[in-house]
Amino acid sequence: MLFLGLHALGLSNPEDTPNRDSVAWEFHEQMKDLVKEQHAEVLGLWNLTMQAGNNGGFGFGESVALVEAMMIINWLSKLETS
Repeated sequence: MLFLGLHALGLSNPEDTPNRDSVAWEFHEQMKDLVKEQHAEVLGLWNLTMQAGNNGGFGFGESVALVEAMMIINWLSKLETS
């Protein structure tokens, strides 16, 4: 099993709400520990998507999705076949 981590939510958020990225990161860290207890693997996407979500990034698009797909295909190729 493979658990896909969360995407970064971006740096812009209204002042009256908590930092969405820190809340999402906490959730990811908690889920990562639970997933590992179930002997599954975790694919973190945070660093890949952090720049795509902020004001200075180029935006989340096909290039990020392509890299995610390549990462999953590489993981699948490592699996033993029966």
